[in-house]
Amino acid sequence: MNGASTVVAVEPLPNLAECVKRNVMLNGLSDKVKVLNAAIGYSASKIRVPCRYSVRDSRASRLSRQQRQAMRGAGSLRSA
Repeated sequence: MNGASTVVAVEPLPNLAECVKRNVMLNGLSDKVKVLNAAIGYSASKIRVPCRYSVRDSRASRLSRQQRQAMRGAGSLRSA
């Protein structure tokens, strides 16, 4: 966290926000990272959020084996 006392993570997709919360907890960072299930935009408005979005179906959310190993080596990723 590079010296930050608190980090605020903003995730508009409810399923992903829950996933982020679990990862924060598993990594022992609940006292430093606050996860908001919200969106940030230029102006106040309402948007439609695909609530049935599956984390497992998202190829963009998957790390390669090489990326996972690099992050573990840097001490920034713990496996559950």
